[in-house]
Amino acid sequence: YANQKILVQQSSFVTLTIKPEGQYSLVFEATDPGGNPIAGMKVYVKGGYKKYTNTSDTSYYYDTMSPTDTRPAMDAGGLASLQNLVPGTYIFCGDDAATSCAVGSTKYYLAAAVPYTSNNPFNPIAVPIYDPSNPPTTTYAYSGNNYIQKVRLIFSTSSTFPRVSGISPGSESLAAADVSNFAFTLTGANLSSASVAFLQGSNTFTATCSGTGTQQNCTVNLSSASAGNTQLQVVGSGGTLTLPVAPPIGGIIVTP
Repeated sequence: YANQKILVQQSSFVTLTIKPEGQYSLVFEATDPGGNPIAGMKVYVKGGYKKYTNTSDTSYYYDTMSPTDTRPAMDAGGLASLQNLVPGTYIFCGDDAATSCAVGSTKYYLAAAVPYTSNNPFNPIAVPIYDPSNPPTTTYAYSGNNYIQKVRLIFSTSSTFPRVSGISPGSESLAAADVSNFAFTLTGANLSSASVAFLQGSNTFTATCSGTGTQQNCTVNLSSASAGNTQLQVVGSGGTLTLPVAPPIGGIIVTP
């Protein structure tokens, strides 16, 4: 609590919020861009409660690289889990999606982290509050236990492969006035001159974009789309990233 004043013989208070945690918090899977599991990968994870209020300091109390290396390793099916996490958001492979995720000496770059349960795709991933009196209706089985959140981590060994860390807004209504010229912002890395499209069944909705390698400002015509989820596809000089359709959520959600 920054600048908290302690006054002699005078009362002062702060508000503390208790967030119940679930024992089986998060299961995650590592795949290559083709959906093939990556076994033996060690994944850097941090999140939960921040150490400092300064927004530029992204130190967290939960950090699998600090003070020692406790990174979970993927099993033969490319899966791993974390238990007893504080509810909140969790970041994979560091702030730049290119830190301490590896198989042996081979470095991997996180192209996208896509949650199974969320209205918002991409990193950071939210681990929800667990209410034992009202448990979640959707859970994810792993190693004999049911987890309250799951995320797919899509990796590439290429430093030039397109990486997506956010899309805003993440939904559009077919009844909206701007549905034929829907504007959105895509953030990440290696996005310069990238081709951006949304796939829905046999239909492809290609966006018009301009911007930088870390941010593209785009518009797309979704007037002929159907209500439901779409798949984001980004084609860059380093390869093609095609995200899965829900679950997990991998693109714009089209509502009626």
